[in-house]
Amino acid sequence: MRDIKFRAWDKTSNRWVVDFRILPDGTVEFKTTGSLSDFARQVELSQYTGLKDKTRKEIYEGDILECTLDFKETGVIEFSKGRFLLKLKKHEVTFLYENKDVLTIVGNIFENPELLKEGNDEKFR
Repeated sequence: MRDIKFRAWDKTSNRWVVDFRILPDGTVEFKTTGSLSDFARQVELSQYTGLKDKTRKEIYEGDILECTLDFKETGVIEFSKGRFLLKLKKHEVTFLYENKDVLTIVGNIFENPELLKEGNDEKFR
């Protein structure tokens, strides 16, 4: 059984929220301030995949990973059709568990969106 965890990106202040809880109505409560945030507009949740990369860092939805199988490419973790997958420009890695030893987190879509821009794969080759 894997841990069910989330992390929260506060779109208003552009930072990770560490101390929060998700309420049944879909709002997110920041425990430090006691204030409520409208989930859909101000907070982006990322779910933990249950896997760690080759450096033992937890992999979350929205993480940008470098994949070094028979090729070297960067991609983003997405949840699609009931599963987590690594969406690459030329490939789609669906068997993350079998490939976790060739995956390294290099950033995430919130703090490092430039890593997904065309031409940035060269820096990882």
